Amino acid sequence: MAFIAFDKNLYYFNLRSTLKQPQMMVVPELSENYLPQPDDLLVNLNDSFDIICTLLDNFQNYFSGPGGSAQDTAFVPAITSAFNICKHIGGRMLLFQVSIAI
Repeated sequence: MAFIAFDKNLYYFNLRSTLKQPQMMVVPELSENYLPQPDDLLVNLNDSFDIICTLLDNFQNYFSGPGGSAQDTAFVPAITSAFNICKHIGGRMLLFQVSIAI
């Protein structure tokens, strides 16, 4: 399991079971989309269950500020990154896109 969030930037989450809390890594340069710590982005659900629950419980706190416009979205780089994370083992990709109506 891996989590990626996006607005105008990409946000990757290190969810290794040895961590006490999730690590968020921000990639602002989308023209050269790369995976920070690629070996730590995909984790086993059973091994990292507690830290994944911590991430989901606190997810809204990571992105409580004003978002960018729909034109600033990193949707395509997020999909590309998700593919690159799991391409060596395969799997399923679930995408949830949410925006606040103003």
